[in-house]
Amino acid sequence: LEEYEEAIEYKDFFFKYGLELIEPREQSITSEKNKMTFLIRGPPQVFVVGVIEQNGQKFESLCMVQKDEEDTNTIECCFPKKGSYKLKVFAREQKEIGNYHIVLEFYIDIKNDAPPKGAGSLTFPSLFSAFTEKSCYLYEPKMGTLKKGTR
Repeated sequence: LEEYEEAIEYKDFFFKYGLELIEPREQSITSEKNKMTFLIRGPPQVFVVGVIEQNGQKFESLCMVQKDEEDTNTIECCFPKKGSYKLKVFAREQKEIGNYHIVLEFYIDIKNDAPPKGAGSLTFPSLFSAFTEKSCYLYEPKMGTLKKGTR
């Protein structure tokens, strides 16, 4: 198991913040699915964000991170079309001011061109820092655009 985990290149801040990668357990991933989930456990005072990149272009609205009551950060990512992507995972402590620090990178090769089921507009809602700091959790809807007047 130790050899398997050594294949993942953890950044210094991953250990400084006391993070633990739950899944996936590999850094390079090939998938037929356009939607993927990554799980990272960390202390309650550490916030995690994810950004998808392809050919230097950033897609911040294609990742959503939420922390549950067991301090597991669920990073949900949606990939708009087949191709090679990089998921960069950043973190910072609540008391820190300023930029997040990179903690981990995943290299993802998507083989399917079809968008994920139920993905109206391939974007997740924007979650503001107060949402995370107050331990709120969005169950649904997670994708698409709400129509005016919907609850």
